[in-house]
Amino acid sequence: MGLLRARKYPIALVLLTSIGLLLRLPLIARFPFREDEAIYAFWALQARQDPLFLTVWPDKPPIFIWLLSATFSLFGVGEVSARGLNITLSVLTILVVATTAKRLWGRRAGAIAALAFALNPFAISFAPTAFTDPMLVLAGSLALSMSVCRRPFWAGLWLGVAVMTKQQGVLYAPLILGIWVAGLRLWANYSNHEIVKVARDFAIGLLLVILPILAWDSLRWAVAPSPWDLSIRNYGVLRLLPPSQWADRVVWWLPLLWYLTASWAVWIWLLLASLVLAINRFWVAVKNSNMKTTGAQRHGEKPGAQQPPCHPFTLSPFRLVTPSSLHILSFWSVAFIGLHVITTIQTWDRYLLPLAPILALCIGYWVAQSGQSLPTRQFLAVGMSLLLLLFLPAFKAATGQLPIGADHGAYSGLHQAIAWIQEEVSEKNDTAPIILYHRVLGWHHQFYFAEQIREGKVKLRWFSDSIYLIDNANKAPHLRKFLVQPTWAPNRDLEMRAAIGKMTLRQRARFGNFIVLELSQPAQPICTWCLCHLQTETFAPFTIHR
Repeated sequence: MGLLRARKYPIALVLLTSIGLLLRLPLIARFPFREDEAIYAFWALQARQDPLFLTVWPDKPPIFIWLLSATFSLFGVGEVSARGLNITLSVLTILVVATTAKRLWGRRAGAIAALAFALNPFAISFAPTAFTDPMLVLAGSLALSMSVCRRPFWAGLWLGVAVMTKQQGVLYAPLILGIWVAGLRLWANYSNHEIVKVARDFAIGLLLVILPILAWDSLRWAVAPSPWDLSIRNYGVLRLLPPSQWADRVVWWLPLLWYLTASWAVWIWLLLASLVLAINRFWVAVKNSNMKTTGAQRHGEKPGAQQPPCHPFTLSPFRLVTPSSLHILSFWSVAFIGLHVITTIQTWDRYLLPLAPILALCIGYWVAQSGQSLPTRQFLAVGMSLLLLLFLPAFKAATGQLPIGADHGAYSGLHQAIAWIQEEVSEKNDTAPIILYHRVLGWHHQFYFAEQIREGKVKLRWFSDSIYLIDNANKAPHLRKFLVQPTWAPNRDLEMRAAIGKMTLRQRARFGNFIVLELSQPAQPICTWCLCHLQTETFAPFTIHR
């Protein structure tokens, strides 16, 4: 009995999902937050006291921030709970990708697609993070899956979740609409009434998510800008670049695209598989054309007679929708990459994460089609060879050897530096707060010192340069003042400015890439003229004469 028969397929899926989970867990607490992870975590903390975000202004739609805030409430505030949320979302995406591939091309494709996404180094690298992108990819993958399963309401709803998780969610709209348009075009049994019903249900699901969040956002407009407006301020307007800059953009994006497999062997295997499949398709088409022509001539039919339309979501690998669905996925992927090349979208690795499930679907299709004539044992051998190819880059991603995803050493020592300052805060006996200066670690301090800031024990102060820092420190001689300085962002003239400003700069500790500095005024000698001495003479009382 084959492993991928109906009663064995769920077992295979559970096994593959478990493998994906185990590969995503090792980095859950290995590194501190990166800057954007810290800001999302800080926003999630603020959401509990300020649900309208009137005191802090996020530049992302609120769904992920609300979900992260709920996670903090349930499991406690910390890096592990924040990253555990995204690990859960990434593991669920494995099941969604498998469901989509199974619906399109059968159980074999579903199992291979699950394997490909479970071992995808890009997905593994971004799962143990607090970025918004794993939530975006899960919502977009669910919208695609619901479209393939002909569930227009749920497809619209999950597309709305993707859009309200991150602005890039709008890029899923052409993919979802393309799937539906292809289905309506190929399924002759759709009546006009049914087409209207599909569009209505899709719109209801979409608006059911978008309208309440727009209403929530409108309550803030008198005080705070919309996340959509703020994102334009922070990242710039999306505009088309001149063709002279496209080549440079390709050079920037290609190294990041390579990490979608992180292996030349896998890329070569995918190229060969696609070439073999294309050649096979060509010969099958030629053979079928000759057979149709011969049959038509034998029965007196015209060679170009119209064939009956097929269902757009059939499981048969020989029906028209199979290459059609693959072509839609491929075209969307190429357009997605092209948009990032020719526009001002910033070259950040996590922006390519939506391509990971699409690549897994394509791998599932290629392997299932290549092995459709193979018996189960030989097909399992093909699957094992693919497993061996994918496992090495997956292992590298799971052990933090790929320079994508979470921090990989730049923030080494930050935990210890923050713990050192927190200990200083807890040991002081007076009620005066300490001042903690920052220039590049503001969001980290906002998150890690959130409790001390709320209790008034720590005051954060941002400085633009060393001149401003020393001047501001001299204005608070009665308070203790600290600076956590990264070795990769030093204030090179700080010692000189401190000497000019008559400020003592002392290194209190060093942890990894971070130096803890304390700023203080030097002790001043006693001066006689500035003291008010008590007079020892006895003064006679005076009388006021009226």
